[in-house]
Amino acid sequence: MTDKIFFTYLLITTVASLLLVIGLHQAPLFQPYAALSWISIGFFSVVSVLMYATGKSAIKSSNKFAFTNLVMVYTMAKMFLAILIIVAFGKIMQPSTKLFILPFFGVYLFYTIFETYFMMKLSKTKV
Repeated sequence: MTDKIFFTYLLITTVASLLLVIGLHQAPLFQPYAALSWISIGFFSVVSVLMYATGKSAIKSSNKFAFTNLVMVYTMAKMFLAILIIVAFGKIMQPSTKLFILPFFGVYLFYTIFETYFMMKLSKTKV
């Protein structure tokens, strides 16, 4: 996968996430929690770029397990940080309903599908 293709797909994923968030936040139930949605889009975009950059390096490593280890570390770290963001937002904002999580998980799902796709493509790269 080339950098141009990666960033094109990242842009598509980000636009899809923005459309999802904008659509969901038209409902009065989700409007107070828009900040979490914007934070999640920024967070997952940065994680995707870091994952791609380090994945490109790991695939060239002499350690044949470097790429697999990287994927496992990013998966665990991303899940941990996602939970941390939700808990922190819940503690700070004290939302009246737990439905504030839905836009966050929608964005999480979009970026996870994208990351799975590009990491699979990277794993097939010939060194």
